[in-house]
Amino acid sequence: MTFKRIQINGKRYRLPEEEAKLEKLIQKAIALTQRYQETKQALDEVKAQIAEIARQRRPQGKATVVLEALSGKASVTFREDLKVKPEVESLKSKLKGLFERFFELKKEYKATKDLKNLILTGTDYGLDEKIEKEIREVVEIKEIKPYVKVEAR
Repeated sequence: MTFKRIQINGKRYRLPEEEAKLEKLIQKAIALTQRYQETKQALDEVKAQIAEIARQRRPQGKATVVLEALSGKASVTFREDLKVKPEVESLKSKLKGLFERFFELKKEYKATKDLKNLILTGTDYGLDEKIEKEIREVVEIKEIKPYVKVEAR
């Protein structure tokens, strides 16, 4: 086993080579994270100001506003999500044929915690193997990019 000498906060350590490499990577990640957060905060403030200018210049019904400057351009896309309240049923008789044009009833199934346990961790729910296989066939697993958080001590 190969050892390396490293210095952390003025103190010297002798660590296995892989641990020394890990220490260096974590130190670098901490420094980069700090710089990134400072830069991101400044960028977010600038983007908020640009979005406010775009909001003032936005024509009715237009989703994207392009702001041109001498040095470049900014495209600001506004997105609105309309949530329909259950009380919409009261409009059905008043809107008649237009109701279906404005509203549609959608149902979808979402995975429960128990389903996640069954599929991802193999928790035994006493199901027949054939049924369990059929369940797995109707569920799509989408891997989400792992979240990595690095903190200074």
